[in-house]
Amino acid sequence: MATDLMGLIGGVLNGGVVDQIGKVVGESPASTQATVNGAVPSILAGMLNHATSSPSGPGQLLSMLSTGGFEKAAGNLGGILGGGQGSVDQLVGSGRQILSSLFGNRLGGVTGAVSNSAGVSHGIGSSILAMAAPVVMGIVGKQVSSGGLNASGLLSLLTSNKDAIARSAPAGLASALGLGSINELGTKARALVQEGARGVGSVGRGWGPLAAIAAVLLLAFVGYRSFSRRSETAEATGGSGPARNLSSVALPGGGKLNVEQDTFLYNLAGYLGNASDTGVPRTFVFDNLNFESNGTALTPASKSTVADLTRVLNAYPSSRVRLVGYTDTTGDRASNKSLSLARAKAVSELLSNGGVAASRIDTDGMGDENPVASNDTEAGRAKNRRLELVVTQK
Repeated sequence: MATDLMGLIGGVLNGGVVDQIGKVVGESPASTQATVNGAVPSILAGMLNHATSSPSGPGQLLSMLSTGGFEKAAGNLGGILGGGQGSVDQLVGSGRQILSSLFGNRLGGVTGAVSNSAGVSHGIGSSILAMAAPVVMGIVGKQVSSGGLNASGLLSLLTSNKDAIARSAPAGLASALGLGSINELGTKARALVQEGARGVGSVGRGWGPLAAIAAVLLLAFVGYRSFSRRSETAEATGGSGPARNLSSVALPGGGKLNVEQDTFLYNLAGYLGNASDTGVPRTFVFDNLNFESNGTALTPASKSTVADLTRVLNAYPSSRVRLVGYTDTTGDRASNKSLSLARAKAVSELLSNGGVAASRIDTDGMGDENPVASNDTEAGRAKNRRLELVVTQK
């Protein structure tokens, strides 16, 4: 008999816990329950979609689950929710990293599907999704560890729950995932097994970003009450170093953004949230945004920057922006100008995929014009290779 993942997760996200979540986000019990009911199948669908997205997908997901840290969240969710704002912030922050890894630039659409089906704001839906994500991962991880499942077994476990996931999924989820229907995930899984794809039945390689996230979660839930900013720095840099000065920035609708002070996202969110500052246009230079060499593909770490930017812009739907790309003077000038525009458009497309209306985003490419540093040094050239966001309407 197939393991009922939905039932197991529902046993943890029970009425009492749902009431706690509702109090944290400031939503009614009925609306909170409706949001949880949409969030759980959405996360499971995201896991199955991730596992079937590439031959190494099952192995990557297994490696993430096998750390065991997720089970701490599922086993002590009530304590975490009742442990004060710091504990809740750690839970939400860790959940957002899970969601970003599972859904990438489709996260905005998934959040919209969950929020719309429950009749709550995008910010509330986003927060509840983030709280549910570690729980779902923990329940699945427990089945993996207790059953001694390999990557193929994990894929079979998720696939056996495909029908239940499809029945409970909120309207619009399949479209948000780029699917015709949730049932397509079962077809993808069968094809992966039939092909004898590498990574099924063994732990695949190339899962560094997922391992980093798993490490953060392990720290967060083993010792969440004393989680230090030094450990956050180690996760971000791979070693020790000065503590990151993280701040929680409130967004309309109850959402929050945990970012370092005096960074692109921190300053942009502060400006948009300051009703007394009406000056436009206002320019902000991206940080933590990098492209593959001579291309328009964002590096994996940069996608989280765009995902957070999507949340900010969705929280302020009346704002309009212009994305302006720049390069250094290396190479052909005309090609550089084309590349700078293409990169601006690439970020614009990711924002649109996340639910930001395309009509709110303009793009431009300036090539090597308007340098902010000398092009005679590598450090200067690095500063000139940038993307700016100009708020043209608040």
